[in-house]
Amino acid sequence: MKKQKHNVSFVIAIYNPNLNKLKDTIESIVKQKGINSEIVICDDGSKTDYSGFLSELFFRINYCDYSYIRQKENVGTVKNVFAGVMACTSKYIKLLSPGDYMYSENIISEWLGFLKKNKADWSFGEAVYYRTENNHKFVFSGIAYPLDIKPYIKKDVKKCQWNCCVLKDLILGANTLCKKTILAEYLAEIVGKVRYAEDNIYRLMIFDGNIGVYFPKKTIFYEYGEGISTVKSTHWEKALHEDFINSNIIMKSHNSQKDPWKQRILNSFERWYFRKGYARLFNLLLLRNGFRMFYYRKYCPRKTQM
Repeated sequence: MKKQKHNVSFVIAIYNPNLNKLKDTIESIVKQKGINSEIVICDDGSKTDYSGFLSELFFRINYCDYSYIRQKENVGTVKNVFAGVMACTSKYIKLLSPGDYMYSENIISEWLGFLKKNKADWSFGEAVYYRTENNHKFVFSGIAYPLDIKPYIKKDVKKCQWNCCVLKDLILGANTLCKKTILAEYLAEIVGKVRYAEDNIYRLMIFDGNIGVYFPKKTIFYEYGEGISTVKSTHWEKALHEDFINSNIIMKSHNSQKDPWKQRILNSFERWYFRKGYARLFNLLLLRNGFRMFYYRKYCPRKTQM
């Protein structure tokens, strides 16, 4: 069996990116120690071909293990990321966007060791949320996904499923490290059904009982408020809502054997999600662990500092 040249691949999904942010993201990857990496940049049909810029940048920083995949037209984040993942040659994959930076120079090496030690398909860690205003970076405290980390530490599968699938205490996709096989499998399932929110694959994994292992360290600086999932926009809210509904249809298909627990998850989610105002809040509080989660969200956020 041929030994893999790289032990981790970084997939950077771009679309008309800020080149300074892209450069800084790439440089934070190249600075990683103790790993053999490759960088795959997948371009979702940007107006500009960035091959020249990338060639010059990688030559300057003396890094040659990269590839640039450019879609002929805008196909959406999921198809674009899927193309990047399929081009990777490593066993493990880290997804990033321009503006996201690795927290320290040894973090991926440590994370890979942790993932292998736990024999897990995927893992998530802590993120430091920041925003740039007037050329100054401000760190947000009290933001964390998921909010309730205890079920993951205790490896309580049912509580993880309930919190993520019913109460929408979701995993931050930019803060995961995943085996290529599992990442490709779930992306392939949502391609053509979910257009932008590739993070839905982690919700599907958890519903299936494949719970990500919590890595208790800060792993990335995550730019909050710039991506389509955090920017305030009616257009993107509508598009992401449609993606969410389509992912729920896929989730229902994962319970073909009519498992009672999974059926309860699906029924409870629908009762809560499709109600509005006070009726929605009332249903949330009645759900198992609902009040604890409501309290935790509002009063007990975890804080991160640089």
